Amino acid sequence: MAIDTKDARILKQAVCIFGTKDRLMKAIEEFGELSAALARFVNQPLGRRPDEVADSVLEKLADAGIMLDMCRLIFAYREDSHGRTVERIREEKLARLARLAEW
Repeated sequence: MAIDTKDARILKQAVCIFGTKDRLMKAIEEFGELSAALARFVNQPLGRRPDEVADSVLEKLADAGIMLDMCRLIFAYREDSHGRTVERIREEKLARLARLAEW
């Protein structure tokens, strides 16, 4: 999944300014907030309007998506012990999901 050139430039600049460790810690934070928002969406807490909960999920999805793209850039040129990049691993997992979804 390619990242738009303009977006990639912004994300790379953020890594240069804030540092890799800071951006990875921020990614952990954003992923945690998305996890909490999804749990609230599934459980629909009393006293919260459904659209309010859904709005929170959308906001957190956007934040986590940005950080996921940043992580992809940070790890773009790394390979696992089998010589696969994150994009190659993603392709393999999507192919497996496609096979499972055929049932």
